[in-house]
Amino acid sequence: MTTMAPPLIIPTILLFLSSIASGDLQFKTPELDSCVILEQYGDITCSGEPIGEVEMTTYSSTGSICYHDQTMDALEYSFAVEDQYCDFSDGNNLKFFQTVFLDTTCSGTHLDQVYSTDECTFGLKLKSCIPTKCEYIESE
Repeated sequence: MTTMAPPLIIPTILLFLSSIASGDLQFKTPELDSCVILEQYGDITCSGEPIGEVEMTTYSSTGSICYHDQTMDALEYSFAVEDQYCDFSDGNNLKFFQTVFLDTTCSGTHLDQVYSTDECTFGLKLKSCIPTKCEYIESE
């Protein structure tokens, strides 16, 4: 028994392939244009004073690609992140978002994380989101 594809699938696939070939189809990813600084605490509840900071250049809109490197590998698990961005929509309430996946390809089990200045998320709090790359910020 031969199964036929529904009538719309073949024209849709052909349109997709011709769009790629002609360069009309573009996948847009945001531009690295912001700096996030997270305060790191000695425990998961953020008690006491910060013991360090994590600073990285990030995005100001959703849609960042999957990212994994060797620092995200451990004996028990590996993880990857995507959709990392600073939300500047409320200047009095900045937030940093990311999605963490329990694999290296950003598929499957994941957790959406939100960091703010007044809430602890896994031993980290947002110190600041700045609308420029970290490399352009002068050291304090």
